[in-house]
Amino acid sequence: MPGNVWDLLRKLGRDIMTAVAVFGAGGQIGQAIHKLVPDGYQVIPVLKDMADLTVQSQVIRIVQELYQDHNCRFFINAAAYTAVDLAEDDLEQAFTVNWKGASYLAEAVAGCAGACLLHLSTDYIFDGKKGRAYREEDPANPLCIYGLSKLAGELAISAQCPRHIMVRTSWVFGPDGKNFLKTMLSLAERHKELRIVNDQRGGPTYSYDIARAFWGIVHHLEQTPAFDEWGIYHYGGAESVTWYEFARAIFEQAKEQGFSVPERLVAISSPEFPQKALRPSNSFLDTSRVQRVFAIEPCSWRDGIRRALQRLKSDSATGVLS
Repeated sequence: MPGNVWDLLRKLGRDIMTAVAVFGAGGQIGQAIHKLVPDGYQVIPVLKDMADLTVQSQVIRIVQELYQDHNCRFFINAAAYTAVDLAEDDLEQAFTVNWKGASYLAEAVAGCAGACLLHLSTDYIFDGKKGRAYREEDPANPLCIYGLSKLAGELAISAQCPRHIMVRTSWVFGPDGKNFLKTMLSLAERHKELRIVNDQRGGPTYSYDIARAFWGIVHHLEQTPAFDEWGIYHYGGAESVTWYEFARAIFEQAKEQGFSVPERLVAISSPEFPQKALRPSNSFLDTSRVQRVFAIEPCSWRDGIRRALQRLKSDSATGVLS
């Protein structure tokens, strides 16, 4: 159905779903986006068996198919290589997914009139030397291969797809996939004492809040045909904490909800917990732009902990675990 006819039917009040394609639908953000679909929208999950993001011909084929056959105008890229330490020895794969994959998708979406690309990026594109929260225009200087590969993806999207929204986020956690909260809960079942880094600072971000932010952006773009503030946005936790402080907050709530907790938490420095990839000592994000443009408030990660633990408890009771 031609786009102009589709738009006309929508204005007439017909029950037509807005199609939103999600690459990386099986990851923790992709799953959250799928579970929080608002009324009037339809998620089309793009999994690897449908199209491999690292194969350009497959990306072009699936984007054109979604655009022409499903009138899809919104494409979300939640796919990424996120194994920060493994990336140091797996440079080629990290760049293939985070740079080339993003580049292929950007080029394909740019070839579809009226379509736009929403892309998930990371706080690890910064070196952490700034003493305050990072703004979108602050210079990037990644310390690790993962951050460098994500920055390469950002640059490729900026160069090839004018209609893009890139959302940098930080310290993602939630009930799905692998993340710090789930790692802490797992370790607490096996160890009485946990040693947690206390000199890296950031803003933990609940995966379902990221999903809500993406849906808020999609809705705003759909309702604002003349939108012209494309580019990079920061979205993350409203309160800056260290990993140690974050872990302590997790276990305070976990104990109340009946999860196993360690007997002791010990604050340590980064050199005392050697990791292959360097992390920024500060990656807290300034979210004022996304608040101003899209009226999206920063994440309350303390509330996110509560909701994540409740979902995990519910999933455990029903036998559904990620």
